Amino acid sequence: MDDVGHGAVSLRVRNLFSTRAAGAAAVCVVVAVVAWRLPPALRGVDAQVKQLAAMPAEQRELLGARTADVDTRVFVAARRLIGPHETYAVVTGPNVAVSTANTRFAVAPFARFYLLPRRQLPEPSAADWIVSFGADLDSLGVRLGERHAIAPGIELARVAR
Repeated sequence: MDDVGHGAVSLRVRNLFSTRAAGAAAVCVVVAVVAWRLPPALRGVDAQVKQLAAMPAEQRELLGARTADVDTRVFVAARRLIGPHETYAVVTGPNVAVSTANTRFAVAPFARFYLLPRRQLPEPSAADWIVSFGADLDSLGVRLGERHAIAPGIELARVAR
C-alpha cells in the first residue's frame, strides 16, 4: 500500500485549535472556582436566612428603614395613630441627625410601604396627618392640631380642619 501523506495543517486551522483549547481551559477554570467558592457562599446565605426567620415579623418589616439608618419609631407611632382610612404626607428636613443624606430620601418610600392601607399624599395641606422627619412643621403654613414628638426632630402632627 502506498503511504497516504497528509498535507501540512494550515496556520488558520492551528490558530482555531489553539483558540478553542484556550476557551475550554478558561471554562474549566471558571467551573473549578465556582465549585470551590459556592459551598461557603451558600452556607453564609443559609445563616442569614435562619437569622431573618428567627426575627419577629414586626422587626423584619422594619429592616428596610433600618438599612437606610432611619429611626423606625416614627413609623410604628404613625401606624398606631393614623387611621387606616386617613391620609398623610411626609416632610423631611435638616433638623434631625442622620448618618447619610440618603436617609432622608428613604423616609417617604418606606412610609408608603409600611403604612399601607393609609394613603400618602404629596401635599401636607391636603393630608390628615404629617410625618415630619427633621422638617420645621411651623414653617409649612398648615394649621396643626395634636402633635406627637417621637424623637428630637421627628414628629407626627394632625392637620387641623
